[in-house]
Amino acid sequence: MVALLYALILIPVVCWLTAFGYETWIALGRADSADYSLGVPYVHASWEITHTLLVYAFTIFIISHADALPLLDRTLFLPVCVFMVSLIVRGCLYLYLFYGDIKHPKMIWHNLFAISHIIMLVAIILGALGTFFTLRLYSFSPNTDNLVIVAIGFVLTSALCFLPIYTAYQHKD
Repeated sequence: MVALLYALILIPVVCWLTAFGYETWIALGRADSADYSLGVPYVHASWEITHTLLVYAFTIFIISHADALPLLDRTLFLPVCVFMVSLIVRGCLYLYLFYGDIKHPKMIWHNLFAISHIIMLVAIILGALGTFFTLRLYSFSPNTDNLVIVAIGFVLTSALCFLPIYTAYQHKD
């Protein structure tokens, strides 16, 4: 049961890392070229959907590891703060770059957009590694009492996340 719970947490995280890694690759490409339209359809189609996967995984992790939270707060505080600040900066830059009235924004804004992606990836990887080592060190076992609800939630969340992306790419305009 514990392996299933971790699979239901890690699958959305791996999907998020894959999609966000691709977004980072696009952002780095935009920062390095004059082609500002690079990746626009993908970013627009996946922006909120990829973060929904991460929120789902984090919520399930917090619920299933409630007993470990007093120790994990020290482990996760700095990575989560850095992640959130970078997410806010990235969101502001996203609005400026994709919805601003300026036709050719300065390259520094594209570079900051790409850097915010990298900072977020580093923060989440450091937070995940710190959490893994803390859980291993103190031998916490997760609460699997609500595993059926988590599994149903996983199926619904997956469908709600992947169907819009699939539909967006089937109807390329």
